Parts: sequence; C-alpha cells; structure tokens
Amino acid sequence: MPAAPAGAVTVNAAVTITDSGYSPATVTIRPGEQVIWLNSGTRAHTVTSDSGTQISSGTIAPGEELAIEFSKPGIFQYHSAFLRDHMRGTVVVAGTPAPDAKT
Repeated sequence: MPAAPAGAVTVNAAVTITDSGYSPATVTIRPGEQVIWLNSGTRAHTVTSDSGTQISSGTIAPGEELAIEFSKPGIFQYHSAFLRDHMRGTVVVAGTPAPDAKT
C-alpha cells in the first residue's frame, strides 16, 4: 500500500451520513485515532455532541466530510441538529493509544 501524502488524514473509522441516519451508528476506535463522516444524503446535516462539548461540526452539506481525532477515552454520543430525534450515533474511544498517536 502506498504511503499517504503529506497532510493526508488517516481514517480509522468511517461513518456515512444519509438522510435517515448514520451508518454505522456506533464506531469504536482507540485514543489518537480519527473518525470521518461523509454526507452522502441530499440534505445538510450536523455531527453535534449530545452534551454540547465534544463534537460540533456545524453544517455538513451533501458531499462534504468531517474528520475528528479523539485523543481521550470515552463514549461520545451525537446527533444531527436538524433531525435530533431520528439521527443518533456513538463514538466509543477505548483501549491503549494508537501507536502513532500524539501524546
């Protein structure tokens, strides 16, 4: 496999955003790894922390993506601000830090 170009994002988990939900709804990564969300729907969505502090993407238009690195263990629940009751997801960060994680 060729090396990633300088400045490229290494994705450890990918979530597809559709107009009806996140797929998969739950991903598990290690501290220092990243999750990328890709909006493949026809409407704008968000990735917004239920607690209001860990994740706040702003609007993700159709075709746009968001990558976030999670540095600390925890369970991070999120929703789309536009469809809060129907679009929910979880990032579980557990285990020892990834070998290339920044300390």
